Amino acid sequence: MDQNGGIWPTLKYVPNPSQYLLLIESSGHTLSCGGLVFAVTSVPTVGPPLRAIDRHGGSINCLFGDFHVSSVTTQALIAADMGGCGGPNGNPWFNMN
Repeated sequence: MDQNGGIWPTLKYVPNPSQYLLLIESSGHTLSCGGLVFAVTSVPTVGPPLRAIDRHGGSINCLFGDFHVSSVTTQALIAADMGGCGGPNGNPWFNMN
């Protein structure tokens, strides 16, 4: 745990690395549970003013913990983002335990 309360585990402790989100095309904002839709629909802070969700016709590229990349649709992103953090109904993309 760092001085701000952040936890930085290694991937070997993540039980389902193929579902754990490492990187997502976004506007450059920090990713958080409930904040993914905002991150991909916001205008970038640097570079061309093209929202991430518009780059590939309504889908975005995601890099997961097993290092595979998936194109995620807007509908799948919204469904995952609604789960919040933690618990059995939380967003599996942020579930580290």
